[in-house]
Amino acid sequence: MAWTLQLRNDDIALDLNDGTAYSARPGFRAPPPPVRVARGGANLFRHGSDITERVYANRSVTVTLRIHGGSQDGLIANITAVNSLLERAAEYATSGLGSQVKLRRKWEGATNQVDFYVLSGTLALGDEFGTVHSQNTTFANAVLQLTCEPFAYGAEETIENYVLDPGFEVAGT
Repeated sequence: MAWTLQLRNDDIALDLNDGTAYSARPGFRAPPPPVRVARGGANLFRHGSDITERVYANRSVTVTLRIHGGSQDGLIANITAVNSLLERAAEYATSGLGSQVKLRRKWEGATNQVDFYVLSGTLALGDEFGTVHSQNTTFANAVLQLTCEPFAYGAEETIENYVLDPGFEVAGT
């Protein structure tokens, strides 16, 4: 059993490492997002400055894929499926339409997964009009470049409330 890599929302789940339509290649990169800091208090009468605010920029995630198809039409359908989810991610990020698109990663042997919330993305195929692709039904080095929220999210947790009144309880009332 290999590690799992899925591009998904509430309606569609594409397994990017299933070995039939898609195969993830070495080169998954999701480096920490860059830190943006605002500094203040720097003047000529003191050394250094204070960090007044610190926030993170969006995370860039890069996945190298091999995209397969049983025929040219199958290959086009698999490429279109990825591009469709990327379009849905952009629609959700800009207007809130649809559902959040996630890149789900689960390591081999792990019980929980990690989700990167996708804001936008592109699928670069390279020379798609080359003679290699006009005769074969595989793109060997397609690069999926995603812009995601800064932090990855773990598995959802259920919170239980064991009090008698699940609203607001005040002691002694």
